[in-house]
Amino acid sequence: LSAKPLPKDSLIGNLQEEHEENQKPFKPIQGESDNTETYQDEFKKTFFERFLKVEQEKGNDITEILEQLSKIGYKFSG
Repeated sequence: LSAKPLPKDSLIGNLQEEHEENQKPFKPIQGESDNTETYQDEFKKTFFERFLKVEQEKGNDITEILEQLSKIGYKFSG
């Protein structure tokens, strides 16, 4: 079986032709965001939390590590 194009004077042919005429060209949406931050802060926080957990499991004193980081100028922010 082969599909034959519908005659333009048939009801379906007219509807199809009208539909094709009413189609607007595709225009993609450009997304914008006011947020200029990246996931860098989240990455640092996750890394730091894992680091402290591993050091604690090793038996190292976390307060000593935090004091040393504070002395070298590491700032803890929430």
